[in-house]
Parts: sequence; structure tokens; C-alpha cells
Amino acid sequence: MSPSPSGSRCAVCAQQAQDTALEQFHQILLTSRTFRPYMLPHLALPAGDSYFKIFALPGTPEPNLQIFITSSPLDLADAGRGVYIDESIVTPADLANPRNPLNASRSALQAVKLANGTWYELQLGESSPWPGSWELNAVRGNMFLIVQGVDSRAQLEQIAGSLTQDW
Repeated sequence: MSPSPSGSRCAVCAQQAQDTALEQFHQILLTSRTFRPYMLPHLALPAGDSYFKIFALPGTPEPNLQIFITSSPLDLADAGRGVYIDESIVTPADLANPRNPLNASRSALQAVKLANGTWYELQLGESSPWPGSWELNAVRGNMFLIVQGVDSRAQLEQIAGSLTQDW
């Protein structure tokens, strides 16, 4: 059975979005010589997933990297899978800030040991964009990492646990 024309268009759209996202990522790396983000090994994603958008919010001294990963179709509202990764350089003052998720949600956080170290996870409440979904937080040196999304807890833990600076 051949794919439908709309299915083919979705595949082309997903590939174009991924190509654009990876080009954005390379541009971020070119403009920020000391920023070495955590990514999946070889930038490889699980089968059926693609990088939807990668961008940097301006920061000093380095940017805050935002990564959106989705499965086809590209519409996250369609109950498809989706992962959001946020990486930023932090200072001791940032970590001590009461609004930091590790402080603001301290009572709800559970430590979980993953392949790349300890992460702190919690299930998001009704006020979040994805109620009932999971969020994982970690500090690696001066980097603060957040992985969240509508994927299952196990899938998010797998992605978080595989993030590395050696890609």
C-alpha cells in the first residue's frame, strides 16, 4: 500500500523541520564558541521522532538553548509525542533563587539515578501546559537542564539519561 499524498506531505514537512532545526543548532554553535550543550549521542533520535525546532534565547555570557522534539504529525495538540529540552548556563545565585524549579518544587521532586547521573523529576500539575506529564531537572557543572513533555515517564527518563556533551 502506498502512502497517501497527505502522509507524504507530512513526512516532507517533518524532514524540512528537522533540517531547519539542525541548521539552527549549528548556527548557535558557530556564534557561541564556548557553549557545549548536552544532546543525544550523534544527535540521533528514537525512530519516528524529529527535531522540530532548536533556538537560543539571548543570554550572558551564553545562550539558553531550547530544543523541541516531536513525532509525526508535527501538531503537538494531536496527542502526538513531544519533548522539550531547555539548557542554560547558571550561576550559584541562579541555583539559590526560590523560583528555580529545584527549589520551587522541592517537596514534589524525586531523585532518580539515570545513566548520566542524578536527575530530579516531578509530575506536572493542572497549571502546566501538559498536566500530568513529567519534568526532569538536573545540574551538570554550570548547566541547568530540563527535559519535559507528553512522552511517557520512561521515555523522558531514557532521553534525559542519554544526554551528553560528547555527541
